[in-house]
Amino acid sequence: MQRQLKMEEELANLSESLTLAQKQLAEQKAHAKESGSQVSSLRCSLDLARQELADYKQKAQRILQSKEKLIASLKDAANASGSSLDGSEVDGSRLSAASAAELEAMSQECEHLRNELRKTQAHADALSAELHEQESSLRRELESLQEQQRDLLKDLKQERHQRQEVELEARQATEEITFLKEELRRNKEALQQRLSERESELEKLRKQIMAKSMSSTSEEELEARLHALTENLIQKQTLVEALSTERLTCPPAGKLERQH
Repeated sequence: MQRQLKMEEELANLSESLTLAQKQLAEQKAHAKESGSQVSSLRCSLDLARQELADYKQKAQRILQSKEKLIASLKDAANASGSSLDGSEVDGSRLSAASAAELEAMSQECEHLRNELRKTQAHADALSAELHEQESSLRRELESLQEQQRDLLKDLKQERHQRQEVELEARQATEEITFLKEELRRNKEALQQRLSERESELEKLRKQIMAKSMSSTSEEELEARLHALTENLIQKQTLVEALSTERLTCPPAGKLERQH
């Protein structure tokens, strides 16, 4: 009984450990899935940022090239205008001043675009580095979770194996207990039957002994009574014989009187 209770307690503990391991495994799977989703999301964000950066760089390059071409054409036009003018110097000076101002404005705009492009590139590089670091961190975390998941699966498999062994042992013990109970029941029934048979035999013997005892007592009583009657008869016969002898030896009283 103690063995069965011990196995039941061990089975309950294993079931509890198995349930806890399954719960932890489910949590680890959910966490790993979430980390995988984060990695995928970061990859998408990184790809999108890279694409936006590439598009912006292409657009900025086109604008810069267009501005630089425009500046070059204006310079060429200014030089051509300066060499071909035959009017007053005032008009040439005005044209040169206007062209120079326009060229300066365009040059500043191009420089501004270059600075903005450099800032955008630096921001994109920083964002790419940050995303790469986050991706690496999440990948390491995912690998750690996968390792923990493998360990949990291994523990879960081992606990299931132990539980199956305990269940098998408990089932065998239960079958053995059932067999022993059945064997005990049969032995009790057989013993009870033998006891009943012995009781019947003893009862028969008791009756036989009582019958013999009663028979022996009756014979003894009869013998005693017969012996007593015989003795009484013998005594009476002896007395009769004694009286008869006495009568024979003693003459009658009248005859004696006549002789005197």
